[in-house]
Amino acid sequence: MTFDQAPNTGSDSMPDETSDPQSEETRPRTPEQDAQRKQLQRIYITLILGGLAVGGVLSIVIVMVLRYFGLTDGTGG
Repeated sequence: MTFDQAPNTGSDSMPDETSDPQSEETRPRTPEQDAQRKQLQRIYITLILGGLAVGGVLSIVIVMVLRYFGLTDGTGG
């Protein structure tokens, strides 16, 4: 490559995302996409609520175990 040649930046091999007149944001969603989105939202909410429930039960069990072994008592001094 000589100094008068521009380096290959890869712009000719990659299409410009802004040149697409119908980008992802402007295309209407299909009913299948809406159904998939609702299913993923349901799974996400289920995972969040399940994690909160497991965490709540686990914290109660840990406190009960700590009290059983007397680890929540003061030093008695």
